[in-house]
Amino acid sequence: MAFWGELKKTAEKTARGVSSKAKEVAEVTRLNGQMAVRKTESEKLYAEIGKEYCAVRTGAGENEKLKELCQKAVELQDELSELQKQLDILHKVRRCPVCGEVTNADAKYCGSCGTQFNVETVFVNKAVIVPETMKIDVHEANDKSEEAEDVQENTESPAQDAPADAVAEEESKREESKDSDL
Repeated sequence: MAFWGELKKTAEKTARGVSSKAKEVAEVTRLNGQMAVRKTESEKLYAEIGKEYCAVRTGAGENEKLKELCQKAVELQDELSELQKQLDILHKVRRCPVCGEVTNADAKYCGSCGTQFNVETVFVNKAVIVPETMKIDVHEANDKSEEAEDVQENTESPAQDAPADAVAEEESKREESKDSDL
């Protein structure tokens, strides 16, 4: 009976693994499909930008339309970058911010150019994304710095009185313990 129980557990574990892998493959396929659509849109948009640019240069086109097309191109590139980031996470890889080389997500250095990766930083298409936990408010940091300076200025005798205060505190504790012993 133990044999059949172990066989059942192994089969269930294998089925869960296959199911998980199938979901991952489906997600990768979905993202690749979205990227292909966006790339096709991008190519068409760049062709249209080129035509509009020529029209503007010859005096037959509008500058506003060219600006609008360029803005759409930037938005498409942002979407492509986000999709690539999602694919990189699924594939457990990262991109070097210097050379763009794809490396293992656990790598500490780029295998191509030697750039050291920061563990807390995620690199996406040569852009550095800083996690929220690492971001600071510059104004808040300045306020804290000023508060620290004020505290330091208001301290009458900074480090020299510290040992004397510690000795006095120790004597006070001894007296309290003697009183409680009585």
